[in-house]
Amino acid sequence: MGWRVHSPPPCLVCPLAMSEASLLTARLRRFRWIVPAHAEVELKIRFSPTVPGQFDQLRNFEILGSKRLYQLPCSATALYPSISQNPRLVFPRGRKSKEKEDIISKEYVMSTKQFHFGPLLCGESGEWYKAQNCPGNSEKLPILNDSPMEAEVHFSFENDSKGETFLLDPPSMRLQPKEKKKLSVWAYPTSAGLLGDSLVCWIKDNPEPAVFRLCCQGVHVKPGVSPQELHFNKLLLHRSVIPRLRALQGS
Repeated sequence: MGWRVHSPPPCLVCPLAMSEASLLTARLRRFRWIVPAHAEVELKIRFSPTVPGQFDQLRNFEILGSKRLYQLPCSATALYPSISQNPRLVFPRGRKSKEKEDIISKEYVMSTKQFHFGPLLCGESGEWYKAQNCPGNSEKLPILNDSPMEAEVHFSFENDSKGETFLLDPPSMRLQPKEKKKLSVWAYPTSAGLLGDSLVCWIKDNPEPAVFRLCCQGVHVKPGVSPQELHFNKLLLHRSVIPRLRALQGS
């Protein structure tokens, strides 16, 4: 009995006895096999994609002389290891938009695709903030492996490579499929004004990193009182006047 492949497809179909090294370069060159009675011929189909996606092919076999077609559907999916980039999963709090005059703290804004630490005292070192245990300067972000394979992730900032404003820990993590771990991120503004950067998550064997935009507002404390001078004028003896002062925060 002879088997013949009907219309050879572009993917590899090779005898099982071939070595793995041969499979890397081999393409189907034989389209007919003679199978003795009560015997078998084993074939190996090798899936070697160059881009991610869903791939479907139909393998056609025909018994010589029978004019009967046997079909073998082949389906495979090619994926990169990845982490979830859904902001609803990564950031605990969020809102759709932010007006210019709104003051927010540790929220993700959907319209700008940016996480806001909010107003933070500037001019102090990161060690000083850590000693004061300031919760407003830090956030824990859940990193979820949403792919069916292990993901090795390395973290860095796009611009702040020296950690002058933003810090993170740990610098890398290994995640099993569907596993979730926490990434700690700190913001320590060194000057007044809006400071921003991007958290870049480099995933091994994935050419496309996940990127999350971050920002914080550095502010200086500007205390004051009003009025700045007190005038008691002339008072009768044994009389008293209690002036009122208002404490102001100009930042």
